[in-house]
Amino acid sequence: RQAFLQLRRSAIIIQKYYRTFKAQIINQKEQAHQHFSATKIQAVYRGWSQRQDYLLLRAAAVCLQRRFRSHLTGQAVRNKVQRMR
Repeated sequence: RQAFLQLRRSAIIIQKYYRTFKAQIINQKEQAHQHFSATKIQAVYRGWSQRQDYLLLRAAAVCLQRRFRSHLTGQAVRNKVQRMR
């Protein structure tokens, strides 16, 4: 009877350590997956944010170019009118 109880205790201890080890492996995998997911989300957000900044700057550049070209066209028209007089 004592030998059986000793074997049983030993089996329980082995099972406990195996289950702890298994839980640690699963936890590590979950943490790695969460890290990968967080990194991916951050990368997508940074890309989106940079694109928004770029689009804003591009719109400002187009506005400036439009105003400058309009100014040049106005000057050309005024010069042409003055030459006609």
